[in-house]
Amino acid sequence: MHPYKIDINDLGFPIIKDKDRIYIANSHHKIKIPVLDENMALFLGIMWGDGCITNSDLAKANYDWSIRIVEDDKLFLQSLLKLIKDIFYIKAHVFITK
Repeated sequence: MHPYKIDINDLGFPIIKDKDRIYIANSHHKIKIPVLDENMALFLGIMWGDGCITNSDLAKANYDWSIRIVEDDKLFLQSLLKLIKDIFYIKAHVFITK
């Protein structure tokens, strides 16, 4: 099975492509263009089952999106952080809210 690249052209905000990275104009966060493979499928499954990606006006204005997940298992969270790094080549941070 060949991995498929995700189409980034119809997302509704200006995305700049720089070699194998993409970013939103005025953002310093550059991520690797995701490839639809087993890791991405796992990430999407986690988001579908227990998480979400913020879509607030503040997030859009600051180009600072966050992933929220309902989980308190430290080993699981460490695995998720590694998965995010493997997929997007960024270091994610955990903030715990109660």
